[in-house]
Amino acid sequence: DLISAEALTYDMTDTSAKKIEIAVKTSITERFSTDTKYTYARNLQVGNGVTHEADSETQTAMTKWYWNFNPSLLLYISGALSRTLDLLPTTIYPETYAISPGWGFTFKGDILRVDYDYLVQKSYYGNPSEVTTNSLQTKLQPNPYLAITLKWNQEVSSGPKNYKTTELVGNVEINL
Repeated sequence: DLISAEALTYDMTDTSAKKIEIAVKTSITERFSTDTKYTYARNLQVGNGVTHEADSETQTAMTKWYWNFNPSLLLYISGALSRTLDLLPTTIYPETYAISPGWGFTFKGDILRVDYDYLVQKSYYGNPSEVTTNSLQTKLQPNPYLAITLKWNQEVSSGPKNYKTTELVGNVEINL
């Protein structure tokens, strides 16, 4: 499949964004498949009608490889490389490069589904930083009338802005 999307937005706050995305999803065999995507994004924001507050373009290439280990277990590894160019004339180091390796799995049982994702994004040169993301989602559905979902997300950043956020959300769904 070849998927392409383009969006252009403009509003009265003098902000415009353009994004072009090309994605290819293919099955190599019954057990192996891959997703590949290229994205180009341009962001322009004018402050007081004279000066630019933001003017940047980002290009990203991403690939994700899936392995259907068995009907209950799906494993994947992923990687992305991006380049962001800050087009403002006051920027000292206009280019930032980022690599983003990751992995995850999905387990599907009769009444339980577990999804886990791990991603590290490390930026170099212009705006160096590192962000590690963990995401776990479980869904227990013992019968057609009851579903219990638990989501846990954690993001840890190091670099110029150090922070750690953790989110825990639970949901009980009753279908009558």
